Amino acid sequence: MDDRSTASLWRLAAYSLPAIGLAMLTGPILVFLPNYYATEIGLSLGAVGGVFFLARCWDAVSDLMVGVASDKTRSRWGRRAPWVALGAPVLCLAVYMVCLPPDGVGTLYLLVCLVAVYTAWTAVQIPYTAWGAAISNDYKIRSRVFGLREACTVIGSLATVVVPFLVTGVPSPPLDQVIAIIGIAVIGVLVAAIPLALAFGPPARLEPPATSGAWQAIRRLPRNAPFLRSLAINLLFTSSLMTFTAGILFYLNAVLELEEVFLQLLLLQQLATIASVPGVLWLADRLGRHRALAAGCLGVGGGFLALAIVPAGVFLPAAAALVVVGCSAGALFVLMPSLAADAIDYGAVRGLGAQGGLYMSVFSLVSKAATAAAIGVALPALQAAGFDPRAPATPEGAQALRTICLFLPCGLLAVGGVVAWTHPLSRQRHDLIVRRLERLRRRAGVAAAG
Repeated sequence: MDDRSTASLWRLAAYSLPAIGLAMLTGPILVFLPNYYATEIGLSLGAVGGVFFLARCWDAVSDLMVGVASDKTRSRWGRRAPWVALGAPVLCLAVYMVCLPPDGVGTLYLLVCLVAVYTAWTAVQIPYTAWGAAISNDYKIRSRVFGLREACTVIGSLATVVVPFLVTGVPSPPLDQVIAIIGIAVIGVLVAAIPLALAFGPPARLEPPATSGAWQAIRRLPRNAPFLRSLAINLLFTSSLMTFTAGILFYLNAVLELEEVFLQLLLLQQLATIASVPGVLWLADRLGRHRALAAGCLGVGGGFLALAIVPAGVFLPAAAALVVVGCSAGALFVLMPSLAADAIDYGAVRGLGAQGGLYMSVFSLVSKAATAAAIGVALPALQAAGFDPRAPATPEGAQALRTICLFLPCGLLAVGGVVAWTHPLSRQRHDLIVRRLERLRRRAGVAAAG
């Protein structure tokens, strides 16, 4: 069975569906829950930031454990499917706990729930991502795999805005209702989507046997220069976006005084990201993935700067700035994991190992470490700079939000754009790597037959 038949549109769509539920979970965890536990439950910003930091640190450790373990898994259903199938029910239970907490909960409850969510999330996410990287190494097909999956990811993010409105009929429902509705929706989507993906998704064709122990494979990773470059881009972009995300609700509500339309603004941003995916794939095919990534960094930074000068109480300029952010971020969401998957091919041809679970767990670890640092640093920094989410915004608090959540991310994106533009894996070089891999596999097949 060749790449074209295994990567048909309907099979890729089946594979991509779980990304909707996983992305719907990202919204409350990163955007709504810190705000909710600080304002509605009454925990301090410092406590909330510290809890998220500790939970994400554990998450980073569990990434490597799951990645290595899934690479070693042997079953009649493959390496990844058992992890996805068994991790999903645990994830659903943990989501219910954190999104619908009982009265009187405190810091310890939030910590336990977040650790449970992140552990189960990792058990699903890492094998699921490694599965996508192993579907095909064809340049266009790989872009399509990650393009469809990330489009579903954005649809899930969009659902975090739309579903609460559809359920309540209120443009901006109370935050506790938003979180409860999204939590129940996440559970419903995962229960429906994961069986479809396991039954009808394309197989992971590029799963060579692990040729070294986990520690040896980890030690070889620093010799994979394209993968290190992909990690650097991931670190810079995720740090910038999560710093922005940690403060965007505070900025829209306290500084721009748009609390009555904040969901509509986030909706526009997500719609822009979905609409950008065909253009991103076209641009990547024309310029190469690395240069399309650089263009995305430039666009997101421009959107942040535009948002910093929007006057209070004016909807259209804020909406335009967030549309620019959404369109430009589409390039980074779609193309960053594609570049990481290309680096797995490079590692295979250079004899550095091709364990997709390990590579994708390290890629995810960097994302989560950047997220933990962004939230764990940004929220306490806002508090130290004089911003209080429960009090009217002061000039000092507004400037703190601009500096920490808009200007700082712009600097990180500028560096990320340079790193992306100079990434060594162009389309031409990747095509050479794929042809060499095919020759090596044919020789291995002949040797095994002999």
